[in-house]
Amino acid sequence: MIPVIVVVGLALIPFLDRRPGGEGTWLGTSKERTVFWQSLFLACAVNVGILAFTVNYGWLRNWFPNIHQLWIIAINPGSLLVLIFATWSLFVLKRKNSVRLAAVSLFTCFLVGFTILTYFATVHRGPNWHFYWWPSQWPVH
Repeated sequence: MIPVIVVVGLALIPFLDRRPGGEGTWLGTSKERTVFWQSLFLACAVNVGILAFTVNYGWLRNWFPNIHQLWIIAINPGSLLVLIFATWSLFVLKRKNSVRLAAVSLFTCFLVGFTILTYFATVHRGPNWHFYWWPSQWPVH
């Protein structure tokens, strides 16, 4: 159910625009296409970077074995992605002075992130949630 809720929530972001006409039209102008491509490249780079970092170096539990669980819940790669995407959307809002462009940037970032993370978790996670390039590398029982 959570992926369905996320996708429905993302689908509603373009409807936040308050200007008359064009509701729900994604990438209708050249400015929107420019923001889309910028957001797409940013989201791809950030997602792949965070995934590569966490696969190679782990996260808080690996660095601080006795850390309290609440810190791990609060500060995780997913919350870091949300923070970066929200900051990017606010930057677009400030720079372009357009709620519409900020919504397009946020929608694009979350859609790209959702797609990359779903692929990664589906294909590259094996037994005990360890990272494997392919299922053929899983340990033999």
